Amino acid sequence: WKLPKLPFMFVQVSAWPNHDAGIISGIRFAQMSALKLDAVEMVVAADIADPAGAYHPIHPPFKQEVGRRLGLLGDKLCRGNVQIPGSGPKVLSAVFDPWDATWGNFHHGVGSGICQTTSATGWRCGGIRVKFDQKIVLRSQYGLQYGMSDGGGFSLWNDIMGDNIPGATSVGSRQLTSNSCLDCRKCPCFQPLEVVGVLEDGYTLQLNTTYVSGNIGYLKYAFKDYPTMIVYDTIYGRPAMPFNISMSK
Repeated sequence: WKLPKLPFMFVQVSAWPNHDAGIISGIRFAQMSALKLDAVEMVVAADIADPAGAYHPIHPPFKQEVGRRLGLLGDKLCRGNVQIPGSGPKVLSAVFDPWDATWGNFHHGVGSGICQTTSATGWRCGGIRVKFDQKIVLRSQYGLQYGMSDGGGFSLWNDIMGDNIPGATSVGSRQLTSNSCLDCRKCPCFQPLEVVGVLEDGYTLQLNTTYVSGNIGYLKYAFKDYPTMIVYDTIYGRPAMPFNISMSK
């Protein structure tokens, strides 16, 4: 139509269960690259799949919510309502703070003293402050308490070259592992993260972690084919976009 800034809205690929080879999450990352274009916005939909639905969950059954999110974008792009952000919360930074004794102990109920013995065991404990561009709230998903499943959708990765591919989850995985589990056949061996909560400023999420191998390179969120998503904005109720961000130390 010869209109270089014609508003364009699209919906990101939804969740796909039992298919976690990084294909769908890689497609989502590719879709996000379109947001560099003028007058283009995207709706996140991976949080509204129905894992027990009669129809395949990659087709979200909650179409009204997809329409509501598209309507918000239409109000922004077509009506010029500049007060509406183009998406849910976007990550600005992720900073790791080393643990000190004033924190007490954490790490999913592992016995007391684990953080005090880091020099002997190789464990490193710390907190991760994740800052967003909008005020956030944590919500449960699929009836699960936030933070109790999949670390709230967050995962730590090391900084070996090539691991900055956001779509990579299983193939060539270098996700940081935990030595709290010696037999990966019996329990998850990926490094767990604890979701502590939203800090007083309203923009920052606190995660706690203990990990043993590799350097902290990246914090990923919702980069699975069927992700857990718990972070939403407080005004419009839209989910935070999946992200892969380099960690500051």
